[in-house]
Amino acid sequence: MNTRLQLVFDRFAKFNLTLDPNKIQICKTNITYLGFNISAYGYAPSEDNIQKVTKFPVPQNVKQVQSYLGMMNYFRHLIFNYAEVVEPIVNLITKGTPFFWSENCQDAFNVMQEIILNKPTVKNYDESKPLYLTTDASKVALCAILLQKDGENFYPIEFFSKQLSPSERNYP
Repeated sequence: MNTRLQLVFDRFAKFNLTLDPNKIQICKTNITYLGFNISAYGYAPSEDNIQKVTKFPVPQNVKQVQSYLGMMNYFRHLIFNYAEVVEPIVNLITKGTPFFWSENCQDAFNVMQEIILNKPTVKNYDESKPLYLTTDASKVALCAILLQKDGENFYPIEFFSKQLSPSERNYP
């Protein structure tokens, strides 16, 4: 048996843990786990999750906006500059802000739908290859991409973004 697999089984036995044969997936090249398709190449949203996102209706109230943002937040580590893209939608949940679905909100919604429909994929980290970090900032958000070079191409390993607070937006 594969030495690594045997180590996993030994560790389970050591701590008296059991595996459900109906749920375990061994010797597969691609699995779906927690809503992501995972392979030796990397991971991307599963088809089920892509369908959930693309079929989500345009939010009509704050509660629906919160649901939408909660769903999209699950994918933020796959999306370049996520915080800036969804900023018009996030502004709708600011306390005291009247709900108005603007053209900017619709544009952000459409961009997010398109990104997920294109199945964003991040590559698995390879410790033998160098890492590169690219950062950017705007008046509303910060973002970073962790990349690895494979041959002549750079591949994303992880995305990070953060919307700036009102006080942070005033920094020089």
